[in-house]
Amino acid sequence: MLTKNWTDWVDYWAVDFDYSSRKEIIKVERGTGIGGTKGELDLRPEDFEDRWTRGYIFENEWQSFRTRNSRELELTSATHT
Repeated sequence: MLTKNWTDWVDYWAVDFDYSSRKEIIKVERGTGIGGTKGELDLRPEDFEDRWTRGYIFENEWQSFRTRNSRELELTSATHT
């Protein structure tokens, strides 16, 4: 048996307490798909627009990780209000 608990496979644990608070916005060339480009040269800033990818940015506000010297991994996050 390689492990005793599922946590033996985890080396890094992070929590974003408010994950859906920050939308992932990217700049794309106007008139293209979500990430595509028409391939034109000499594009100007006004040739681009902001688009939401329908995803969110994960910003870890609490984390725990184990190292070779310290194998303990804290699985209970700090309190958050």
